[in-house]
Amino acid sequence: MNVVATAMGGLAGGCLRWLLEAWIPTSHGFPVCTLVINLAGSLALGFFGSAADRADVRPCVRAGVGTGFIGAFTTFSTFCWDTYRLLHAQAFVYAALYVVGSVMGGLLSALTGSRLALALTGPVRRAGESVS
Repeated sequence: MNVVATAMGGLAGGCLRWLLEAWIPTSHGFPVCTLVINLAGSLALGFFGSAADRADVRPCVRAGVGTGFIGAFTTFSTFCWDTYRLLHAQAFVYAALYVVGSVMGGLLSALTGSRLALALTGPVRRAGESVS
């Protein structure tokens, strides 16, 4: 069941990524779309991962949303390729901004998503704990 959920989520996430790539232009060789997609994906995975940890989320849902949808929506390989192309074009400032913006922005987005999930779902409950 997990493989089916992952495939279905991957199909949807990949299609959404393709649509956004057609809609968000590259500016002066800077991969704006990949940056936006990866930051949004980091926010979404931070939120979903934290919310799923606090709720009884089935493994197939975790696989479909986390690995499938968000995994296909974002991509590390495109980030690396875009960085290589910027370096190859000797756009060193853009490359540095892209790497720092992607890594730091991704971490901040994941943290923000996790904090948002915590604010909306409350603290983690341990098995047998009552809700007061």
